[in-house]
Amino acid sequence: MKHWFFGACFLSALPLMVKAQEQDSLFHDAGIYTTIQWSAGGPAVVTPQFWVYIGDYYLEARYNYENSETASLYFGRSFSFGKNTWIELTPMLGGVAGSTSGISPGFNFNLEYKSFVTSTQCQYTFDLKDFPNSFFWDWTNFSFNFSDHFGMGGAVQLFIPQSGEKNISAGPMIVLGYKKLSLEMYVYNFWERQPTYALGIVYDFNQSSDD
Repeated sequence: MKHWFFGACFLSALPLMVKAQEQDSLFHDAGIYTTIQWSAGGPAVVTPQFWVYIGDYYLEARYNYENSETASLYFGRSFSFGKNTWIELTPMLGGVAGSTSGISPGFNFNLEYKSFVTSTQCQYTFDLKDFPNSFFWDWTNFSFNFSDHFGMGGAVQLFIPQSGEKNISAGPMIVLGYKKLSLEMYVYNFWERQPTYALGIVYDFNQSSDD
């Protein structure tokens, strides 16, 4: 019941946040990123993320990210600089509830230089219910955008549990974009007999529909 409650709260709050962005510049650069990840050996996992900037502050909600049937909410402050090369660093602290419950300090990092784009989500999640299940997580991707509608690159996911062996997944990425919508396609560990596939759908509320 907890995950259905979170989903209902998330969906009901979303129109209010978007409307606030349209009416007040205090709320800006809102977006939704939904990942569908699957492999031949298991079921598909859907991971929605929603974020919005409030002035220089940053708010992000996630579901199924730290664990299945787990909700998290992050709050931090964004620091950005650069002209030819744009860099943004957002340190943040999150609360996690569900199959994993605890706190999760981390940061988001973004860099853009000409046609090159890279981003990182990095965190250490402390599971306060079962501390040995705490873990370090890093997801980094990069791409070269050949036009406003097409790019290619790669991604690396690093998972290091408090107890157990680390897991590294890596593979190529293709990006397709049209107006406010982007589609990212990943194949992790494509050299294995059963690679992992992922589809990321991005909707940017701030992007001009004329682009």
